[in-house]
Amino acid sequence: MFGDHQPLFSDDSFYETIYANTEGLTELDQTLNQYKAPFVIWANYDIEEASDYDISMNYLGVLLMETAGIPMSSYFQYLSDFMEEYPILTPRGYEDAEGNFYSWSGEETEFPEYRILQYYNLFS
Repeated sequence: MFGDHQPLFSDDSFYETIYANTEGLTELDQTLNQYKAPFVIWANYDIEEASDYDISMNYLGVLLMETAGIPMSSYFQYLSDFMEEYPILTPRGYEDAEGNFYSWSGEETEFPEYRILQYYNLFS
């Protein structure tokens, strides 16, 4: 189960109020928390339990297939490999496997192969 909708607020005062009451969060953590959404993978047979799993929603299909033991297409296999290097992609930037966060350049030059495959998968 997964839901990716959060209320749209006309300004950031809601988030500012919440984060003002949360000690120890960096500005980056505050920004990334706006994109976090809990999810559950449930099966009617035993699967390995996991918690505190930080991945982007674009990888949920990969995680589901891996958990269920479903063979992946070459596209999903690519995503599985890409997820190992860059587990988090957000509209604000991306995080590598070592936990380093990078902002997008604004020139759309990051990950050209991923962008092409994503476009092809959506529109072919």
